[in-house]
Amino acid sequence: MLPTNSYTEIIGTRVRSLRLGKGISRRKLSEISEVSERYIALLESGKGNPTLQILSSIAPHLEVTIGDLVDERPDASEEYMDFCKMLRNANSETLKYLKQQLNIKNIQSDTKNHIAFIGLRGAGKSTIGEKLAFRLKIPFIELGQRIEQIAGMDTNEIFSLRGQSNYHRMEKEALESCLKSSIRSIIAVGGSLVLRPDSYNLLLSKCETIWLKASPEEHMERVIRQGDSRPMSSSVNAMTDLKNILESRIGLYEQADHTINTSETTVDESVKFISIKQNVVPH
Repeated sequence: MLPTNSYTEIIGTRVRSLRLGKGISRRKLSEISEVSERYIALLESGKGNPTLQILSSIAPHLEVTIGDLVDERPDASEEYMDFCKMLRNANSETLKYLKQQLNIKNIQSDTKNHIAFIGLRGAGKSTIGEKLAFRLKIPFIELGQRIEQIAGMDTNEIFSLRGQSNYHRMEKEALESCLKSSIRSIIAVGGSLVLRPDSYNLLLSKCETIWLKASPEEHMERVIRQGDSRPMSSSVNAMTDLKNILESRIGLYEQADHTINTSETTVDESVKFISIKQNVVPH
């Protein structure tokens, strides 16, 4: 807790700074707030008594709240108060996003030693990942395969025998195992990893992330081309479902460091783009 004299000085300095920042004279503030000009002068000098009644009369005309004026933080600048105002007016989705971003920044190490591809199945993560790994002469890791190695069974068996929660636990274990290595690597992760905040925050903090983006039609066509006709045979609404999934995850995928639209670029063009970003010029 700050001493009373220091506290009143902070409030006074803040009132004066806000008033000057908005180009309002003491006389004008006195008129619109119905607080005497002499009292405002005393308040700004740190000698006045900043009662709640006085502050509640002044605050709206400075476009702040009483809370902003009585904040004990000495370095609470106008930018700080603007940010507080933005938070007060933000909806729950925006607050959740900002909290996630702050959590990412608070992770101790900012070293991004690995490259990670995110995106839905059929985006080209394996194809581009393998070519890029060959170009950069570093390992390529399919996180899904690493999970299967840990579990000793394939993905379908994991889900049917152990359930979704166990799969995501093993997914995080596999990711942590990959990131512990000092050897730089390229990691392709499952499309739903972005839905797990703990795993996704870890990925964003430790990897240079690249969202391989494609149109829903491209995603579906590529999966079927790979020999899997289940997406179309299992549901008459398969394309609608795919579009809804993609739409619901766009905000998460957009947090990646880079985005490549693989519907508009070839595999070689994508590899070339990433290689240049890595200061490696392809042949």
